[in-house]
Amino acid sequence: MIMTLAMVKKHSLIAMVYSLTTKFLMSSTVTVFNSQTNYLFYVNYRHLFSSLLFMNKYLQFFLVFSFLFLITIFVVKAQEVTTDFADENNELFSYVEPFQLLNYDWEISPIFSKPSTEENKEQVIFQKYHHALEYFYDDKGDFKVWELTHHIIKINSENSLKQYNKVFVPLQSGEKLVSLKARSIQADGKTTEIDLSQIRKIEENGLFASSTRFPIEGSQVGNDIEYFYIIERSASLSGHYMYPANVTLKNVSFELITPANILFTSKSYNGLPQAKQQSDAMGRNLLSVSVEKIHAYSSKSSLGEGNLMRLHYRFSHVLADEKYIDNSWETIANQLASVVYPLSLKEENRRINSILQELGAEKTSLLPQEQKIKVIEDYLKNHIRIDENSSHDSYSLLASLDNGMSDSYGVLRLFGAFFQNAEIDHRLVGTSNKKYFAFDENFPSWDFIHAYLFYFPSLKSYLMPTEISYRYGYIPYSLINNKGIFVKPPVILGDDIVAYSDIRTINFVPAQSHTNTSYKVSFEDGLSTTKINLKRELTGYAAIDYHAYYYLSDEPEKAVAGRFDIRAEEKAIPEHVDITTIENHYYDAETIRMDLFKVEGKISSNTLVEQANETYLFKLGSLLDAHPKSYSQKGNIEKGYPEDFKTIIEIEIPEGYYIRNFESLKKQIWNVEMGQMLMHFKTEAIIKNGFLVVEVTEFYRDAIQTKEQLAAFERINSASISYSNAVVMFQKMK
Repeated sequence: MIMTLAMVKKHSLIAMVYSLTTKFLMSSTVTVFNSQTNYLFYVNYRHLFSSLLFMNKYLQFFLVFSFLFLITIFVVKAQEVTTDFADENNELFSYVEPFQLLNYDWEISPIFSKPSTEENKEQVIFQKYHHALEYFYDDKGDFKVWELTHHIIKINSENSLKQYNKVFVPLQSGEKLVSLKARSIQADGKTTEIDLSQIRKIEENGLFASSTRFPIEGSQVGNDIEYFYIIERSASLSGHYMYPANVTLKNVSFELITPANILFTSKSYNGLPQAKQQSDAMGRNLLSVSVEKIHAYSSKSSLGEGNLMRLHYRFSHVLADEKYIDNSWETIANQLASVVYPLSLKEENRRINSILQELGAEKTSLLPQEQKIKVIEDYLKNHIRIDENSSHDSYSLLASLDNGMSDSYGVLRLFGAFFQNAEIDHRLVGTSNKKYFAFDENFPSWDFIHAYLFYFPSLKSYLMPTEISYRYGYIPYSLINNKGIFVKPPVILGDDIVAYSDIRTINFVPAQSHTNTSYKVSFEDGLSTTKINLKRELTGYAAIDYHAYYYLSDEPEKAVAGRFDIRAEEKAIPEHVDITTIENHYYDAETIRMDLFKVEGKISSNTLVEQANETYLFKLGSLLDAHPKSYSQKGNIEKGYPEDFKTIIEIEIPEGYYIRNFESLKKQIWNVEMGQMLMHFKTEAIIKNGFLVVEVTEFYRDAIQTKEQLAAFERINSASISYSNAVVMFQKMK
């Protein structure tokens, strides 16, 4: 996220304003400043896409001996903005150097850790897991933060030694490594400290442009590895720490330290104790959490990360003559609306209305509203390419339309402007991805907004503007049944600009997704070559990946052919897949059934049959592995939406052979019922007119989200895995 704190200092008038941009990047923080303006911008990059937000005038507040000051909304590119905040007469934001972390160090004589017998059975144990953030004003008045990471790791295996004997210090552009130490600790207390001159600096393009990676020399199995580093970056006003699963963490602690006039607040989740708020002898504010031991097991469900212990923190208010501003969802909604729906877009609106007329979707058009939405989405997703590193001015809608390129933030604004000009009633929805954590309506924070949707009340439907593979009527399943903030476009009431909003659940019930496949199998060259004619029809979420593969690939037939990955004993079987026919209408706004995908093709393989004396074994179950549901991914089971599979395999029985194991291929049923059918796996086999016909059905009424559903799914999953090893035994007649 990007949070903006603009501190305007003109005589005795001081005002504060926030804004935020969510970047489609990994969870890290960085802030950018401008020495030419009196504005301080806080940057916190999060998971999905970007939008820049500004506060309306009624959200301004008094600071020390100040009056309300109407702040003009400035539209700026965050990466181009820095700030000079030096003012010798400014007492509120005077220079305060880091106090607690300034002289931070490890123990001179470390105590070698002695885990219990049970703990020694684990491959690795974190004997110390400490993180701290200390906010301060530098000598220019810029708001900065030092971030400390300090770990002591007990190495109990060769695998953990390979994993943990290298330290990676991530540095983004503009960040500075303040302090770094690392050493190995042996059982006799002997230590080997790393020579910092040997540390290799990594120069690379991308997020971590100037990072450091180095090995811990002298580390062995049974040793302790200890390191800490402090990074200076521009301050971020919200964020979170998430504690890993499947590893023991001991002496866990977190601290957030701020100057006396700045208050943060926090909230802990999933069993992590709530932080304690206190002040030190210097008057600094301290949020702290301390836990003796954590050992959380990750869930096998697709929402496993959301179950991890974590702590969210955010800026609360500035103390100044008992006046303060506090975060609220109303504040966030107004910030969001004021940038997504700018009120002065005369040139942009003329251009947009011209495009709408060409599409037949202008406000006076008789086209049904749903069709208007589809043609607008079709136009923008086909004409505007999303590039988060785009160098052009993405805040200009005209530039985005001219260049055919924008970042996620610009695309969000474009959709809002098109919908407004077409007079389509809609709401902007900000929410979180449940794979990471659910939206918390009781803790207002930008940290809980890293995905955006548009909602259409009259149609009760949604659209995700920044994901090309999701078209109108489908949104990522990890957003469904999550709460979010629904924001109406702003209106002018007198001298105020107001955006009404409310918190509600994203109620969306998708139709059952279907994957229907048929294989017609014959043999050539004395059963050494298998020839297969295939047909597959997909609907709903099951079809989305196919649509994306087809649409985004320069060789769509080849991309789709790759989806027919036949496997046996966890190894891919080399085969030739020739896709002959594809029917795809997902990106055609005029198609009634946009989620349908059909494919036909042929497979030729020399590895699906093995010979054992006079018996030939055809690997029947390998064809089931060709469907797009992954049975197992390193122990993590993912079932994000309700779906069913129906596979019919017709096998021509070779002349002069009979099926020796026919009885074992007959009907088998595994059901899970809890008042109604929740899921099942069923197989049937018959012999008809010289063909063995095998029908396999798999059904899941709901996504897998609870422990009960997970346990049931594992039973069904076990049955399907077992059948994936099924073979047809052709025995030569005598």
